Amino acid sequence: MRTLIALLGFILGCLAGIVLLAVNPFAGSPVIQSSGQSYSFVTGDVYGMPHTVRRMLNLDWLEPNKRALQAPAVKNSAVSLMMLRDTAGAEAAYAVKISIVDDEANLYTGKTGHYSYWTVFWPNQGAVLMHGYDEYWDQITDGLLAGLRGRSFTATADDYRLTRSGAVANSLQGMSGIFSGRVGSYSESQMNSGDDGTILQGELAIQIN
Repeated sequence: MRTLIALLGFILGCLAGIVLLAVNPFAGSPVIQSSGQSYSFVTGDVYGMPHTVRRMLNLDWLEPNKRALQAPAVKNSAVSLMMLRDTAGAEAAYAVKISIVDDEANLYTGKTGHYSYWTVFWPNQGAVLMHGYDEYWDQITDGLLAGLRGRSFTATADDYRLTRSGAVANSLQGMSGIFSGRVGSYSESQMNSGDDGTILQGELAIQIN
């Protein structure tokens, strides 16, 4: 009987913790920090840690990641190669995104972000290096609530805003070509790819002043 009571207490404690995570008052609200030219992207060239709820919660540890980065120092990182398209759907720029899990990430404090580094190159014009912070709180809590409903731990919304207000501003850190000497910022949203961590799709808004 004592074992049963202890087991029930453990299960209820886990459920209570998940519910508290879902309504965590410390989590901020998504804020688009920049406007300007918007680009869409979709790519299957994603290597490293997938940005799925199951992988970020380490629920896929029994399923090998065939695209994992092998060096221990970069095991919690991801690299994506993509083509950016303008609002008319025309090819506009090449881009590489590197994403690294924040060392201080903690579900109980609502900090579930990744540091991101973008390099965007416009042929015959120039390039920019951008640095920001992607917050996956909404995606993770959405997946947790779906799991409580028995639908697997998979995010259900169509898309998620990754850019939030906070200590780390999403800004342009370096520029070349016609962009030299200018300043700017960016914001990002990602489409929901479910449990398919090999696909990255979303929108990137870049403001260069």
